[in-house]
Amino acid sequence: MKGNPSHGTHAATVISCTGCKRYRKKTENTGPCRCGGEFVRRAAIPLSQRNLGKGNSIAHELAAQMMAAYESGKSLSEVGRMFPYRGRARNYGSVREVLVRRGVTIRETPMSRRKYDPLTGRLLPKRECTDEEIRGIVAALPRMMVPLEIKHEYTRKWSLFRRRWLLGVLRERFPSTMPKTPPSHGMVFDALTPDARAVM
Repeated sequence: MKGNPSHGTHAATVISCTGCKRYRKKTENTGPCRCGGEFVRRAAIPLSQRNLGKGNSIAHELAAQMMAAYESGKSLSEVGRMFPYRGRARNYGSVREVLVRRGVTIRETPMSRRKYDPLTGRLLPKRECTDEEIRGIVAALPRMMVPLEIKHEYTRKWSLFRRRWLLGVLRERFPSTMPKTPPSHGMVFDALTPDARAVM
């Protein structure tokens, strides 16, 4: 008989072969197996200790480590990266199935969605950041870069004068990025120089 007939939690004992690990129905008797082993009655393995998984079986010790990592506050994706399979991170669904089949309650992750018009379903225009909000965002940057919060506005809506203002704010935050040598003849590198302003 293929498979394990005791996958339910109600099974207290099972009949399996000592050689090939083949299972028999509970109504059948013990005895010799065609592989040369013996069918014996033994206690069923608890559901939490079985090798359950998706695709390939997961050892109980590995599953226990995954459960501990998830219960410590890590997300399913982070747990999958912590315990890779064949050099690649386990995907979200396989980690979720391992935990769910062992009775772990999965935390609900709220989805972030832009505000939309309930009548038409169209997304409402995103509010642009004020100058004070941009200064606060720049103050928290680790290096000189266009903040991700305003990158869409910067590349598609801002004029050259508005970009020049942001560059000045960034230079105040990161003064070490100022050019150390003068530019070549006819070349303008710094957008804050009078020559660059004349070009704008």
